[in-house]
Amino acid sequence: MIYRAPVGEARSAIRQLNEIFPQEEGGESETVQATRDFLQLRNTHSNTKKKMVKVYAFPAGNTLDYHLKFLKKVLKRFRDKVVQKPEKSDVTLVFCPIVSRFETDVGCALSRVPDSARECMILVAMHHTFDPNYALPSQRQMEEHGVTLFVDCLFFEHKGLLRCSRNKNAIKEVRRQLKQRRKEPPALRWRCGSSLHEREPAHSRGNKRINLGNEGTRGRTDGRRARKRDERETKGRERTKRRAAADGWSEEQQPPQRQQ
Repeated sequence: MIYRAPVGEARSAIRQLNEIFPQEEGGESETVQATRDFLQLRNTHSNTKKKMVKVYAFPAGNTLDYHLKFLKKVLKRFRDKVVQKPEKSDVTLVFCPIVSRFETDVGCALSRVPDSARECMILVAMHHTFDPNYALPSQRQMEEHGVTLFVDCLFFEHKGLLRCSRNKNAIKEVRRQLKQRRKEPPALRWRCGSSLHEREPAHSRGNKRINLGNEGTRGRTDGRRARKRDERETKGRERTKRRAAADGWSEEQQPPQRQQ
């Protein structure tokens, strides 16, 4: 496991190095400057680490459970996680089966989405048809509904998701949107109900339980030695009790001295 030093501990280590290695005329010594560059590079790598996107699936009608297959194809070979509570999600996938008019079904589906899951909504319009070249409605506007991305999906009750270019493009578009969410800095915001609150980044909070010096390592080593010493003493007392029971003398009495 690689330990990444928080900012506070990194600065403390650099101050200690400045005390050990005297500063040169031009500024810091080469050892201190190399340590500073190394810690800065490692913290930068930690900040740009991709995060795991939490996805909440919201079926707004009878999809014959084919929305689960669509979701499985989207999350294949990725670390993203499906959550069951909307307030813990980063992205909401709204699966809307089209059974009557397009605008009516979409408006009804989006009105049922919880308020805590409206930050980033991806609408998947599921059309029940057996024709891979199904003609979709030409005039469709999603800006007024607050949808981040809108894709179409074709499925049929016996065939499942149709093998067509429209479904492949829909899966690619959703994956591209999730990829953009993964590039955001992790642990900057979290949800509390339906509102967003600012949070201090994890790399700047520091970890008081870990010290860059040797105090923590020395303490753990002393603790292991003490435990081993106690185990040896316990085994010695048990060995003495067994000898006492075998020779017939009590533990308080001194054992008979062996003849030289």
